[in-house]
This record gives sequence, C-alpha cells and structure tokens, in this order.
Amino acid sequence: MRTLEGGYDALLCGAGGQTPRAKRLAGQGGRVRQGKARNLIDGLRDRACEVLGFIHDFRIPFGNNEAERSFRMAGAGQKISGCFRSFEGAERFCRIRSYVATVRKNKEPVLDWIVRALLGDPFLPTGS
Repeated sequence: MRTLEGGYDALLCGAGGQTPRAKRLAGQGGRVRQGKARNLIDGLRDRACEVLGFIHDFRIPFGNNEAERSFRMAGAGQKISGCFRSFEGAERFCRIRSYVATVRKNKEPVLDWIVRALLGDPFLPTGS
C-alpha cells in the first residue's frame, strides 16, 4: 500500500514540476488563476485519500463508471422528452433505475425481479 501511495506522490510531484503555478502579475489583485492541468494536480493531491480509497477498502470500485452509467439514463430521458413532467415523476424514474441497477449488480435476472416486485416480492440484496 505504501509503495502505491509513494508512486502516486512521485507522479504528482513530477507532474507538478512540469506544470508550475501561475505567478501574480504586477498590479494584479485577488486570487491568481491557475490552468486546468495545475488545478487537476492540486485536486488529486488534496484528495489523495478519496482517489486512493480503493487500495485500502476493496469494496470501493476502482472507477466511477458504474455511478455515471446509472445517471446517464436520467439525462437521456430529459433530453428526449425535454424534462420530467413533475418532481414525483423524476423520483419514480430514479427509484426504478436504482432497483434495476441493484438487481443487475447482483447478477440476477432483471425482468423476473421486476415482475416479482410488482407482485409484492421485491429483490432485497443480502449484506455480505
């Protein structure tokens, strides 16, 4: 674990050396605006615990693609129809998508569990 953290720190130091901080110009007031690359390096350094969380707790996924996929459909629904008709409709959509994602994540047949949920026997994941 320490080796991975050390390698991560070394990469950030190398990147920081190649991307110096912007300097304050004469007569310039306020905060000095940094470039996108510098902001990324600073953010990765400031949030190293969150970025490297998966090496300490194996339940944390390596990437956030699963979370992005879960919300992508809501965005597509909004683009196609323009918007949800009501907040309640958006909540229902998200609840159904969450249920389907949970069933898929547990490698269960989605359609079977939707039918069972409608019959009053919803899928309840077991804690492991």
